[in-house]
Formats: sequence, structure tokens, C-alpha cells
Amino acid sequence: MNKERLMLVVKKLEELPPERFNFNVWVGTNWEGDPDLSCGTTACALGWATTIPELREAGLRLTKAICCTIVCIVFGDQMGVHSPNDASISAAKAVFELTNREASFLFVPNVLPSDFDKEDRPGSEATAKEVAAHIKAFVERGGLPEGYENW
Repeated sequence: MNKERLMLVVKKLEELPPERFNFNVWVGTNWEGDPDLSCGTTACALGWATTIPELREAGLRLTKAICCTIVCIVFGDQMGVHSPNDASISAAKAVFELTNREASFLFVPNVLPSDFDKEDRPGSEATAKEVAAHIKAFVERGGLPEGYENW
């Protein structure tokens, strides 16, 4: 895990106006292509991570999928994955040095009925500050909490 990069995301989320965060989408449908999201759109934690200069320099960015208007997050030139969600999780894995399970735990909201009992994973209505606290706890703990071994 790259703790320094994850903590850059924590700092960004803690400073973000609440109305600009939506944990349910990589970036809002009104995104106009501005890399800094200056168009006023919303984004999730990983979407906002693409606006952090150090992470952009490393290769993290938002892009429209080649065949359609679906937006995904990519790292470097990794368009060989099969779906926008796969591309986005692959980007999180690469830039933050995470496993697939860790990337999903941090950047995908808790939406499955089997996960509802896991209080330490934010749901789709989580605020930027709640997701920042979630990422910070992950970093401080050194990874996934107990109970996620087989998740």
C-alpha cells in the first residue's frame, strides 16, 4: 500500500465542499472533461484523486471509455481492461499499490446485502469526510479489518 498517496486523497476529501462529493459515481454526468473537475461536477473519492497533481503526474486520470460516453478512471495507458469499473479499480490498484479486494474496500460503496453488517465500510450515501475517515483508518490499521479475509 502506498500510504503517502492514500493520505493525499484523505486531505483532498477533508477539504472538499460536501455538495461536490458523490460516492455513487466516478464523476457526475455533467463532467465536461476538465481534469481538475472545475466544471462544478461531483465525483467519488477516486474521481477526486485524479485531480491531485502528484497522482496526475503518476498517471491517474479520468477519461471517457473508447466506445461510449461512460467515464472511467485509468492509470497510465491501461485501456486493455474490459469495463469502466474494471479500469477504475485497476487504476486504484496501480496508483495506490493495493490488491483488488483493498481497492474495492476503499473506493466502492457498500451496496451488497451481504455487506450490510459490515459497519466499517461506507455506503453509497457517505460524505467525503466519512470516506476520508474510512481511508485514513485503513492506512492506520495497515490494511483490511478483521473479517474481510474471505470477502
